[in-house]
Amino acid sequence: MFASVCRRPGWRPCLRVPIRCASSSSATKLHGTRQEAGTLVPARIAEVRHLAPLIKYFALHVPNTFTFRAGQWSDVYVFHDGNQANVAPANYMVGGFSMISSPQTARSGRVEFCIKRTNHPVTRHMHGLSCGDSVLIDGGHGDFYFSAERFPNVKAISLLCGGIGITPLLSIVRHVAELGDKMADVQVTLLHSARRPEELLFKSEIEQIVRTHPNIRVVWTITDASAFQEYEAQSIAASSGQRTPADSVDSRSGSDVGLDSLRTNREAVVPGRISFDLLNSLHLGSEGVHFVCGPPEMVKNLVRSLHSLGVADEQIQYEKWY
Repeated sequence: MFASVCRRPGWRPCLRVPIRCASSSSATKLHGTRQEAGTLVPARIAEVRHLAPLIKYFALHVPNTFTFRAGQWSDVYVFHDGNQANVAPANYMVGGFSMISSPQTARSGRVEFCIKRTNHPVTRHMHGLSCGDSVLIDGGHGDFYFSAERFPNVKAISLLCGGIGITPLLSIVRHVAELGDKMADVQVTLLHSARRPEELLFKSEIEQIVRTHPNIRVVWTITDASAFQEYEAQSIAASSGQRTPADSVDSRSGSDVGLDSLRTNREAVVPGRISFDLLNSLHLGSEGVHFVCGPPEMVKNLVRSLHSLGVADEQIQYEKWY
């Protein structure tokens, strides 16, 4: 799937379709088949929120023994008739989704997902659930993850994503932020691209993380030209008011600060896609580790751009989704 991951072929709703494999493997879940290895744990839905059209946030209560690494995914089992006692294959459906919560949060018995409704039956079923409903989950799965133990000497991390592809990268951002001083010397750059501003998921939370963690910066890109112009006009109008200390992060648009100066701003919003020029202007570092998640064509182009910047294949971790 990416430079250090392999999954056996299997359709993964919302995020996952194995594309390229190397080295280790992890279990695959197909619709109507059971997990080959791992333990199913009960999970009760504690919170549901609408984040955007077709996208919902789910917080699940789980046993505090449930563990995963930042960026991994979990298989979620939903039941046709609501009867968890009957786990015969004909009675349940399975979908794999990235966890957006940090591993530290799971230790307190809470796991979070952000799920986009598609034609896949599991996503449709999840969007019909409410607080108090139950599912089963297992995981974490996959080698698309960050941990300080895995990358003990890393000095720079870039997180590149499009749309719902932010989900595993949000887990990594939260994890790094919660590690605090242990990661203070590691420069983290998040680039999130979406068509419209309202599709930049968790923007307010990430902005707050940036404000309180000097080693983390974020660049948002808006691909719809008219939507960007509207956002820019609103930002200019808002900036004419009195600024507070909490507004100290520079949130001017790319047309104001220019791509060449973005590296000096810990937050910026720019028009268009995540391009080679944008990556080059940020000086991400050819010796860092780079995580990429998004639609296949986007991932292919970003990997090509990273290669052009001198990044070796073994430094790139990527996942493609449909």
